[in-house]
Amino acid sequence: MYFLNLLAESVTSGSSSSQAQPTGLPSWVIWIVFALLIVVLIVPSYFRNKKYRKMQEEKMAKLGVGARVTTIGMLYGEVVNVDDEKDLVTIKTGYGDNISYVTFLKTAISQVEEPISQTAETDVYEQPKNQMTFEEAIKAEEAKENAESQNEQVEEVKETTETNGDQQN
Repeated sequence: MYFLNLLAESVTSGSSSSQAQPTGLPSWVIWIVFALLIVVLIVPSYFRNKKYRKMQEEKMAKLGVGARVTTIGMLYGEVVNVDDEKDLVTIKTGYGDNISYVTFLKTAISQVEEPISQTAETDVYEQPKNQMTFEEAIKAEEAKENAESQNEQVEEVKETTETNGDQQN
């Protein structure tokens, strides 16, 4: 607001020649401040957009058949088809008998994971074959502890039988 008052004051002071006193800033200073303000607002946005475009290009480079993606609508699925001419991507989502195929624009993809290997034939929500659930991990740990305690008991029995055998001789 103060800036506009100064601008208005400098314009009115230039038209009335009866005043001999200088009134505030010269008009060229105001134009320089105005130009600097525009530069300060535009230049950072240019570099931000350049960085964003680079990230988008990297993301689209990873986009291919077999890649797992998340859309801007938070739909998660596996890419089954990419149409570069129309900029469309077809995604397979769901599991079991409820598999759906949905087609989106490439710009609707928000995240791209590396393509999964072609040997892993899993549904999108199916647990990968080499990973255990939390319950399975707990059971495996308990089984490991039980096996270790049984091995310790077997070792103790062997030691006692060896010492008893030595004592009898």
